Amino acid sequence: MHTAWVRGGLTAVTGLAIMLAGTVAMADPITFSINEPGGGVINGVQYIDFSYQSTLNQTGGSFTESGRGYFGSYRASLGGAPIASGLGSAYNLYADFSGGGTATALSGGGTRFQYSSFDMSMWLDADKNLATANTLVGQSTQLVNGEGHLFPGLSKGDWNLVLKFNPVGGFLSGPFTLGLTLADFNGNITTNDNGVITGSGNLSYSVVPEPASLLLLGSGLAGLGLLRRRMQS
Repeated sequence: MHTAWVRGGLTAVTGLAIMLAGTVAMADPITFSINEPGGGVINGVQYIDFSYQSTLNQTGGSFTESGRGYFGSYRASLGGAPIASGLGSAYNLYADFSGGGTATALSGGGTRFQYSSFDMSMWLDADKNLATANTLVGQSTQLVNGEGHLFPGLSKGDWNLVLKFNPVGGFLSGPFTLGLTLADFNGNITTNDNGVITGSGNLSYSVVPEPASLLLLGSGLAGLGLLRRRMQS
């Protein structure tokens, strides 16, 4: 009887661990710091705003996209006032990206774009001269999920991408964890001129709990359940 309950308890705990693992992409954003090239440190950052332009090519049920985004301001909260910094005046921060996937028609003439691949590199332009060699400060390592929607008329569309991301160098600092940091890009499409897309959005980061932590949580819950069962016997 006890053995059967423990097995059921472990099954429930395993399900909880899977549920937690499936929701980590929606974790609250972490707070991080920016180590500016002039020596200043910007603390308390949760969001980075950006604008972008990309080229979207659709052939039948598949698409490819590539472009560049420029980061414009740091914020401590979504919609909060920009944090004073040298971004855009003393230095630039930008990202090159490319991806692709499947395209399906939506009712009303829109299109859904589901990404199966996406790569992004974040660069620091310390002297605001794109012709010179710039410094890599972050690199995506894997697409977790991504989807976009494009509509005709005034409502152009939106998209969301979640990538595994590793900071490089030390420009970005904080509670980032190698291989477990997620970069969450949310954006809106402003214009679509024959496949040339412009838009804007924001970037935030979260950290996935380590698998060992989930296992420890599951073991702890199973132990508490067993103890409670024995006390009731």
